[in-house]
Amino acid sequence: MLVVIESEGLNKNELKYEVTLRNIAEVLKNHSSSLENSRIGLAEGLSGYSLTLFEIGNELNDDALNDSALTLISRAIEGAESENLKFSHINGLSGLAWTLCYFAEKKVIELDEEFFEGIESVLSEVAMNHLNQGDYDLLHGGLGIGLFFLKRNNDYSREIVSNMISALESFSVNDVHGRRWFNLRGKFPKSVDLGLAHGLPGIMSFLLRAHDKGIRSEDCRRIILEILDYLLSHRYLEEGKLSFPSAVSEENGIVPVSSSRLAWCYGDLSISIVLLQIAKSLRLDDLKDQAIEIGLNTTKFKDPNVTFLSDAAFCHGFGGVSYLYNKLFLLTGLRTFEENSKFWLVKAITLVESMGGVSNFRSFIPEKNDLPGKETGWVQSFGLLEGLAGMAMALCEKSNENGWDECLLLS
Repeated sequence: MLVVIESEGLNKNELKYEVTLRNIAEVLKNHSSSLENSRIGLAEGLSGYSLTLFEIGNELNDDALNDSALTLISRAIEGAESENLKFSHINGLSGLAWTLCYFAEKKVIELDEEFFEGIESVLSEVAMNHLNQGDYDLLHGGLGIGLFFLKRNNDYSREIVSNMISALESFSVNDVHGRRWFNLRGKFPKSVDLGLAHGLPGIMSFLLRAHDKGIRSEDCRRIILEILDYLLSHRYLEEGKLSFPSAVSEENGIVPVSSSRLAWCYGDLSISIVLLQIAKSLRLDDLKDQAIEIGLNTTKFKDPNVTFLSDAAFCHGFGGVSYLYNKLFLLTGLRTFEENSKFWLVKAITLVESMGGVSNFRSFIPEKNDLPGKETGWVQSFGLLEGLAGMAMALCEKSNENGWDECLLLS
C-alpha cells in the first residue's frame, strides 16, 4: 500500500530546457503506460521511469508530473507480486525497494513496514546467495541488492550489510599488489574489472557508504585502502592516454586487457568521482589531488576513437558524460569541469535534434554486445541507463544535487 504525502513542491529555478523536458516526460509517460506491471526495474522499468518523472517534476515544479511518478511506482508495487520476479538492483525488486526508500526520504510517500519486512527477508537471502557464489556485481549481483539495505539502514539492514562485507572479503584476493576480486561475468580469464558498474570502484563505493553509516567502519576503511593499492598501481601516467584500463587479466601475469573510455560504467570519470568521495570521507589529501588530476586529464579527449562516445545516453553517451563532469564541478568547483559538462550536453542535444527530437531518441548498441536476444545498432530506447530517461536526468540542472544518483553510486 502506498501512502502519498501532500507537498507544496520544491522551489526550483526556471529550466532552460523546459520544453525538451516536458516532451521527454510525455514520451516516457506514453511508453510506461504500455508496460506490464511486472516490469518493475530501474533500468527499463516502472521504478526507473517513476524516478525520472519525479526528478523532472521537481525540476519544473510540476505537481502533475510528481503525481504521474507516484502512479507508476504504485503499479510497480502491484507488479512486485508477479511470478518470475527479478531481484537485481537494476532490473528487479531491489531497485523498486531502493526507489521507495528514496521517495520516503523526499517525504512524498510513507513506507508500508509490513511490505518492507517481506522484501528484506527475500532480498537478504538472494544477496547472500550471490555473494556466496562469488557474484558481487553492482548491477546484477549481491552488492547491488546491498544498496537497498544501505538505504533502508534499520537494525536488520545494517546486520545484513555487515554480513555482506564478511562474505565479500572472504572471496577476495589480497597480496602485495593489493585487494581485488575476479569478475565472474568478465570476458577474460581471471579478470579484475576496474569499472564503476561491475568492478573495484563500485566495491569501494559500496564500502564507503557502509563506512559513513558506521557499519564496520574500520574494516571498510582497511579494505578500501587495500583496493586503492591495486587500482592506483594500474594508473597510466603517460601523456596522451586515459588513466585506467577497463579490466586487468591475471591469467598470465597482471596485464591490462581492455581500453578505457569516457562513460559512467567504465573509465576515468566515474573513478575520479569515487576517489574524490573516498578522499573526503577518509581525509586523504593526496588521493584528492590524484582524483582531480585523473578528472582533468579526461578533458583532453574529444576524439570518438578514444572516448568511444556515439549516442546521447547516460551509461556511455554524451548525456551521462555531461552529468559526470557537472558532478566533478560540484565536488571541486573547477570551471574546467563545468565547461566540459556544457560541451557534452550540447553534443547530446544536437544529436537528439538530428534524430528528429526526443520521440525518436536512439541509442547505439554495438554488435559485439553479448546479451542474448538484445537488438543491436541504433535502437529506440527509453531507459535510465541506455535511453531517453537518462538523457532527461542529464538535462535536469538540479538533479545532480538531489541524491537520486546514489542508485548509480554517484552520491
